[in-house]
Amino acid sequence: MFVRAANESRLDPRMLAVAPLAIGVPGLDSGESAAIARAMLTRLDSGGTVRTVSAEDAERAWDGQAAPAAAAVQLAQRTGAGLVVLAQLWSAGRDSVRLEARLLDVAGNTVWARYEIRAARDELAAARGRLGDSLAVLIRHDLTRRRPSPGPARGGPEGAAIGPTPRRPSGARRATALFPW
Repeated sequence: MFVRAANESRLDPRMLAVAPLAIGVPGLDSGESAAIARAMLTRLDSGGTVRTVSAEDAERAWDGQAAPAAAAVQLAQRTGAGLVVLAQLWSAGRDSVRLEARLLDVAGNTVWARYEIRAARDELAAARGRLGDSLAVLIRHDLTRRRPSPGPARGGPEGAAIGPTPRRPSGARRATALFPW
């Protein structure tokens, strides 16, 4: 089975959905992740590069029980977004956190970019807006450098495949290797 959108023609290559942030930091709640996502969406909306799916619609469309790659495809199908951001906030030692994210071109079946942003743990409450804002700036930069895919493609030099393929082409990776959470 391919992990790809069943009807790629319905996916808008200029619409982006942000999946609910996964939290791998003890003591943080969904309110922290929602604040990061809101800051990211606010910055992305103001740039005019892409249209975004509201956080509420993305939350309703997200299947937290599915594997991340499959859930990203479902999120795209349910919202019509051709681009999806998957992210997780991890502990990075005793005194810092790490925001890891992937920008996926679901219609093109590729991972466009990977991001990592660090912040001091004791400043996280104040920094959560900056984390979302910083990630949005990086995403906007990548979106202006690349044009969204008009249709399906396999992994290769432009990016790794989102999900498994029967015979993996050069450069393609299984989604579970990219999204272990």
